[in-house]
Amino acid sequence: MIDSLYDLSSPEVKREFIRQIGALGKGIYSVCIKKYVSKRSNPQLGYFHAVIVKSLADHLRNEGIIEGITDEEAKGILKDKFLRLSQVVNYETGECIEYTLSLATLDREAMSVFIDQCIRWLEEFFGIIVPPPDPFYERKKKEKNVENKTDREASR
Repeated sequence: MIDSLYDLSSPEVKREFIRQIGALGKGIYSVCIKKYVSKRSNPQLGYFHAVIVKSLADHLRNEGIIEGITDEEAKGILKDKFLRLSQVVNYETGECIEYTLSLATLDREAMSVFIDQCIRWLEEFFGIIVPPPDPFYERKKKEKNVENKTDREASR
């Protein structure tokens, strides 16, 4: 299976896409065309893990609510709270199964909604004020990498 992205707003790309479809040989094909949605971003994941999850885990440990809770367990609490779904599997009995979505299934918008839900819940339920993302994080990271590279070169 070939998985490709085409920006069909470009006339040239659209023509090439149609040409490739036309070039297919005889036979039966299964074609799935769907609008591309960008996945959650690394900065979103970084903020979620380093700030939101850590804030919850630290609070639960420091207040003695759940002693020894790991960051991974705190993440599970947040996922269960906001990403838990219920699916009817037997309509006659009404039996359902529940499952929690993986963060990998979220696109940027869904991840943003999830992060906002977590922030509001932490403040309302625990009184935790989660600091906003650092708008200069990427620039600071690059500057730190340059500093580290300079330090390594100086020590040689």
